[in-house]
Amino acid sequence: MIAIVGKIASGKTRILNYLKRKGHKVLDVDRFIVKLYKSKQFALLVSKTINPKLVVNQKVDKSRIKIELTSQSKIWKIFENLVHNVIFHHLETHYYHFVEIPILFKMPLRVGKLFNEIWYLKIDENTRRNYLKLKKIDPVILPILENENNCDWERFGDFFNGIKLVNISMKKYVKIQKKLLYDCKCQINK
Repeated sequence: MIAIVGKIASGKTRILNYLKRKGHKVLDVDRFIVKLYKSKQFALLVSKTINPKLVVNQKVDKSRIKIELTSQSKIWKIFENLVHNVIFHHLETHYYHFVEIPILFKMPLRVGKLFNEIWYLKIDENTRRNYLKLKKIDPVILPILENENNCDWERFGDFFNGIKLVNISMKKYVKIQKKLLYDCKCQINK
């Protein structure tokens, strides 16, 4: 599997959707988490193991999670670890060619070890800021999300915990689109 990482509004979903159109099996972890919040099973787990007040109508209440996130509470950290464990279990039992997983750098090492390669997207900051405006993210939570999802992947050099890092700039993205200059070791391009 190849992980796709980068800051908010750096083009991760755009690349993932392109790869999906080319026939690759992909996972958008942000969408996975949205579905997870709606899962009765997950809501029950949250209610029993963390705090029943986080669950309303058998779903994880996003507004209550947002309160925990903004206060950086102990409950938020426990909840975040639970979500990481669910993601790990899912990735361990399902195979994808590409996974958009922006918070990989914060996850347990065992999650990272599931990937053969990590593509990190590098985008001009002004362009990213313009894309960010289009997302219409709550201005109260945006700085927190920026901080939570911000990793300088270049500081790791060519490897992150032994996994090859590949810088995907917008120029390289255009080349990928034109020539499919990647090998995810799947059967699609064989």
